[in-house]
Amino acid sequence: MKLVNVQEFRSRVKASIDTPETTLITRYGRPAAFLIPLEANDEMPDHIRCELLKVLGAFIQNELKKANMTED
Repeated sequence: MKLVNVQEFRSRVKASIDTPETTLITRYGRPAAFLIPLEANDEMPDHIRCELLKVLGAFIQNELKKANMTED
């Protein structure tokens, strides 16, 4: 897993997106976000990947609800 701070991520966003490895983005030394490639990536344990997908799904569902939208 690659570790970068927000400033470094901003200055190299394209390179960060193009890398096949998961990136942890920190703000003031604390975790702020994960960048997880969509292609297959075996470096992250399945239970962590599953939990991240659950959280992401819940976030998207909440945003759709707030915008009065559905998945259809």
